[in-house]
Amino acid sequence: MKSAFLTLFFTLSPLWPLGPNPLPGDPLVIVNLNTNRVAFIHGGEVQEIYLAATGKWGQETPEGLFTVTVKVINPYYRKLNIPGGAKTNPLGSRWIGFDAYETDGRKYGIHGTNRPELIGGYVSQG
Repeated sequence: MKSAFLTLFFTLSPLWPLGPNPLPGDPLVIVNLNTNRVAFIHGGEVQEIYLAATGKWGQETPEGLFTVTVKVINPYYRKLNIPGGAKTNPLGSRWIGFDAYETDGRKYGIHGTNRPELIGGYVSQG
């Protein structure tokens, strides 16, 4: 059975990419797949909690400990050839990619959206 609280987390360590494991007090993001909430933790304390959309059935959000490998402002959406910054870009204005399933931060990540009404649902592609 999935944990009700810690289902996916990865580091946003300022030491990245030098250290593979988070150190106590390092920035951390925890995604709760049961409630579609994302907690940002820094200095061992929850700083913010946000509502998020997670993967739909058949394209579930990966679970595990991951490291951020890519940070992009106005990411390009390769699947539909949509340039970064375009109003039609489903990734919104930010992409924080992580190394799930050895994808080097190019397939799985936390990102913005151009459809805020979908936030809170199981609608994304991972």
